[in-house]
Amino acid sequence: MIELESLRKRFAMGEETVTAVDGISMTVGDGDFVSIVGPSGSGKSTLMNIIGMLDTADEGTYWFDGTDVTGLDDDEQTVLRGRNIGFIFQSFHLLPRMTAEENVMVPLLYRGVSEKDAREKAGQLLQRLGLGNRKDHLPSQLSGGQQQRAAIARALVGDPKLILADEPTGALDQATGRSIISLMKELNEAGQTIVLITHDLQIAQQAKRIIRIEDGRIVA
Repeated sequence: MIELESLRKRFAMGEETVTAVDGISMTVGDGDFVSIVGPSGSGKSTLMNIIGMLDTADEGTYWFDGTDVTGLDDDEQTVLRGRNIGFIFQSFHLLPRMTAEENVMVPLLYRGVSEKDAREKAGQLLQRLGLGNRKDHLPSQLSGGQQQRAAIARALVGDPKLILADEPTGALDQATGRSIISLMKELNEAGQTIVLITHDLQIAQQAKRIIRIEDGRIVA
């Protein structure tokens, strides 16, 4: 699904230029569950942003499901990202004035799905993730784990080919974090492709495969 070859990304830091991603090549296959692990400043978040088409590399090539992403303009990347990638973030990013169900509906409504169909699919997903009885609650009325489950439902609602999870347990206590990782493993066993970004090796070890990054390079 994902093929990266010799990716490089540089940032200007005052008078210095920092290479955040330094010649990374890697692949992620359909149905894979990969952890990208490394300390703060290792380049893993920059790599995630490139994979998620939120940023572009300065050098190298990126193929997503047979499409050369590096040959697309911003609008074309936005369309490809919206149709194929679901994001899960550490801070949930739920809209505070919308219920859990309404938050999950948002990606479908943006695609032009009818409100009735979007509500039905959102409700089904929340039920599947154990939030059927909390779908009418605002984010402030949900625990951290419940908010993350709602965020996972929102990421899944568009049937993405890839889930990108950026430190998805970082804002949770250990027990709740373990339950979220268990859920992600269940989703992967059902066929969902997942790339997990984390600094926590114990979390990373729950994936099928670990890629370690230091100073913008793959070291293991």
